[in-house]
Amino acid sequence: MLEFLSVFSTAQGWIELGTLTFLEMVLGIDNLVFIAITTDRLHESKRHIGRRFGLLAALCMRIILLCMISWLASLQTTLFTLPFLAGEMAAITARDIIMLAGGLYLIYKGITELISKIKIEGEDIDVRGEGKERKHINLAHAIALIAVMDIIFSLDSVITAVGMVNELPIMIAAVIIAVMIMIIFADPISEFINKHSGIKILALSFIAFIGVVLTCEGFNVELSKPAVYFSMGFALIVQIIEIKWDMKGAFIAIAALFAVTLGISFLVGPITWWMPICGAAASFIIIFLLSLYDKNLEIAMAEGEAHHEAANDNIQNGGMIDRK
Repeated sequence: MLEFLSVFSTAQGWIELGTLTFLEMVLGIDNLVFIAITTDRLHESKRHIGRRFGLLAALCMRIILLCMISWLASLQTTLFTLPFLAGEMAAITARDIIMLAGGLYLIYKGITELISKIKIEGEDIDVRGEGKERKHINLAHAIALIAVMDIIFSLDSVITAVGMVNELPIMIAAVIIAVMIMIIFADPISEFINKHSGIKILALSFIAFIGVVLTCEGFNVELSKPAVYFSMGFALIVQIIEIKWDMKGAFIAIAALFAVTLGISFLVGPITWWMPICGAAASFIIIFLLSLYDKNLEIAMAEGEAHHEAANDNIQNGGMIDRK
């Protein structure tokens, strides 16, 4: 036991622990977003426990995979090759298949949820003036979905850990700390995502884009994950400003952030010049989707008011007929 913990007796061990914990938290953001979107379909009384179980499942999966490092290495063995592709893209491994399946599912999940959100479907209150019960899923269904996707997210996280650190105790400690921090902040983050339409649309777009990244990795086409996270962070700041002020403030924020980050990219690293462009593009897409949502919401509310007035007229006319 003492030999197992001896890696923490050196400064190098603590530096590696801090660095890996931070990276595990960053890599866990997509998992937390997926959990927030999935548990939003639960009944309100069960969302808290759903988020906790989801993150605990993620923690267990990461620790199990870390203890199966030799098995992880075998996932890199080529199972078969695709004749219509060349080089590394043609060689398909077990990890590639898992990444492809998970990536395609995330693309499907993100896009379908995004379309449903923009069309004002599945809202808690039917703005058209008629009561409509929200489509819920049960706790077992939500946990099963999260557990399956945890395999995909855990692979990404664990492979990063194995590539950075050689000591298993440091890997396990970093994963535990990162997930515990995410558990503490799971509720406020999830509620913030689901409360604000712009953030929800951003989160769903993030899920779909992560799906694209995983699908590309399945074909051994590496996309820059720092650029992905930078773009989403850029768009997140813009959306927070839009919530605090208005759409005009969001456009000012895009211009200001673009100028500042572009300047930083030319002066110091690690931001590259095309990251601000990606961030601005992502922000404009989110604003466009949010404007579609607002337009549909306005139309639906107008229809709801018209329906309500028509119902009142029918009641009044019926009352007059009864009195006659």
